[in-house]
Amino acid sequence: MGVWYGVQGSVKCRDSRRSRKVLTELTDGLGEIEVEVEDHDDKTFTVNLNGGMHCSYSTAADVDDKITALGPFAIEVGYFETICEDEKGDLWVGKKADVEKAIREALVREARDALKKLTAKEAEVLLAEAQTPHFYIEMGLEQNEF
Repeated sequence: MGVWYGVQGSVKCRDSRRSRKVLTELTDGLGEIEVEVEDHDDKTFTVNLNGGMHCSYSTAADVDDKITALGPFAIEVGYFETICEDEKGDLWVGKKADVEKAIREALVREARDALKKLTAKEAEVLLAEAQTPHFYIEMGLEQNEF
């Protein structure tokens, strides 16, 4: 059974034989997904993906894997938004520590935006709850994950 898979995003990578091989593997079989590769003078390139295709779940998962395979070559963390059927996904591409930091920074930005929509009293209560150890336990998280 086929599904609709869409992807949009970019990542800047170090240019090498290995990174070009990964890029070639990625671009093979992308169907109608537009791939733009911009070469830079500093021995890097930026990969932009935009579009979608009908494919199997397995092919969609393979494309996700091929995108994240660029991670070891990433100069800066890249971000791709995917959609498979009606489920949206986030692919962060880069070195593990850099990706974890970028995800935390994105969460902080989202939290700031959400806090702006609360009343002062609601924000005060939420922030007070977040400062107690029980908050992390209730959320199923450990404090040292942050």
